[in-house]
Amino acid sequence: MSEAKSEVVEVHNGVIGKPKGFTILAVDDEPHNLMLINSILRQEYRIKTAPDGVRALAIAAEDPPPDLILLDIIMPKIDGFEVCRQLQQELRSRDIPVIFLTARNEKEHEIYGLGLGAVDYITKPVLAAQLKARIRVHLELSAARKRLAQQNQILAETVRLREEIERLTRHDLKGPLSGIITMSEILLQEIQGDPQLHEKAAIINRSGYRILQMIDRSLDLYKMETGRYQLQAEAIELPPLLERVWRDHERVASRGGLDLVLHYRGLATHPATLHFPIWGEDLLLYTLFSNLLINAIQAAPPGTSIVIDLQEEGEFQRITLTNHGVVPIEIRDRFFEKYATHGKRNGNGLGSYSAQLITHTHGGTIAMESSDCEETTRLTLRLPRIAPAVGLNA
Repeated sequence: MSEAKSEVVEVHNGVIGKPKGFTILAVDDEPHNLMLINSILRQEYRIKTAPDGVRALAIAAEDPPPDLILLDIIMPKIDGFEVCRQLQQELRSRDIPVIFLTARNEKEHEIYGLGLGAVDYITKPVLAAQLKARIRVHLELSAARKRLAQQNQILAETVRLREEIERLTRHDLKGPLSGIITMSEILLQEIQGDPQLHEKAAIINRSGYRILQMIDRSLDLYKMETGRYQLQAEAIELPPLLERVWRDHERVASRGGLDLVLHYRGLATHPATLHFPIWGEDLLLYTLFSNLLINAIQAAPPGTSIVIDLQEEGEFQRITLTNHGVVPIEIRDRFFEKYATHGKRNGNGLGSYSAQLITHTHGGTIAMESSDCEETTRLTLRLPRIAPAVGLNA
């Protein structure tokens, strides 16, 4: 069956010709309609024609494929709906915009055609200017989608290369670091009679081991990202761990006159007097609170206090860390995203990201609030206080 003839009507001839950068495939079993479409569009586009669905599918599979398809519905052999369905099934042709150009004006046919994946549905008769406008819009949208897909592909490759470089760097760092640790241990044995030198060598040794742990921990973070980390959790008293974290960063904090204040339910307390168990992994929790504390130290104005408040909340323990200073507005919405940083000379945007990963690995939550009015930033964590019914795997 063929549709009525002369259903595309040319109304003006004043179109300025454009470079023929796009190819349009017109599919119709009526030769007169194909000739008319060709006469309207040939000044702006390369035109290919197909008298039936079989030939249309063959042309769509050629290299290069058409940039857009004008598709009739009622045709012999294969109707337009089936052609559209088959185009959507093939990886090579599924992104080609399909516009149904048909005399069938029933709304259910339009809905069905768009549901198959067509981008537009035009009923005949159609004005030439309308047809050109619709084609132009969908070609521009298609080109924009292709550019976005290419940009996403480039971005994904950039991230992959960056992560690969990070893994190689971690591997290369372990060699010289082993030498530092080994030599510091030799020094510790040789200078036992000099307390001052012994303490300095001990600091070098502890720092070397801490860096080694950080390198190993970065490998664990990669496993968390890929869902392959096996959490080795146990009951851990959080106050002594927080005290250890603060002691390791106290020298840097003291340069800015910063103090750490521990609260329990809003009241100042001492770590030694407080029982506050967390179900987690010691080294991971150390890394978590170390990263958060480093961020707070870097953001807090001199002479202020960093307050950590602890409170039970059902099966969870709530830990709130508050410091003066606000998170830059540019990164507030993406504070926990990987590589999100602003204004830090040596910032890499991984501290908050890894804190979120570790928190989620423990089955907890973490949130950030930054108030311009109060000029403070508050991080709220909820971590399990008892062993979960089912073991946690990140």
